[in-house]
Amino acid sequence: MKSNLLIRKKPLESLIAGEHLYRHFTAFDIFLFGIAAIVGAGIFVLTGQAAVGAGPGISVSFVLAALVCALVGLAYAEMASMIPISGSAYSYTYATMGEFIAFIIAWDLILEYALGASAVAVGWSEYLGHILEALSMPLPRSLTIAPADGNVPWPLIALAVFAFGCGFFLFEKTKSLFFNFDKLKLEEKLPAIAAAIMV
Repeated sequence: MKSNLLIRKKPLESLIAGEHLYRHFTAFDIFLFGIAAIVGAGIFVLTGQAAVGAGPGISVSFVLAALVCALVGLAYAEMASMIPISGSAYSYTYATMGEFIAFIIAWDLILEYALGASAVAVGWSEYLGHILEALSMPLPRSLTIAPADGNVPWPLIALAVFAFGCGFFLFEKTKSLFFNFDKLKLEEKLPAIAAAIMV
């Protein structure tokens, strides 16, 4: 009996019947949001560390990462066309592999998004600290460094960036998509990425 509870699957018909969300975005909005999610702000935060690890082969590593992202995007597109409901990987896993594995996937996604957002927020606060230092307005180091870099319990600027982003995206879906940095600055971001790869 318990083993059946672990592997039970929710029928696709009941998943679709329980769907009561409204569409706010166009196909073009979703396309741009997908590019934003794949490229993200991490490319600006972690490029230096990637260059240290990959050396001159950083352009090859970016091309390989782009190919992997394209394959992941195709897999998500295939799943979304077969199971047209919200919930992303959790719903797809629940419908195909069962409740227990879907539970693991859901917590894995929460961990992934929290760690990614934290890394970007800490990188952003470090960049802000360097910019203000160049403008002769230095912030206390305890506000801009990551907890692992010093004896600091909370990097307050990173926490503020994280909280603002969460609140903004939580309450206003359409406005958050419009003000999405990755959508607004896509024309500027792609040449910057190309220049970083060529250099």
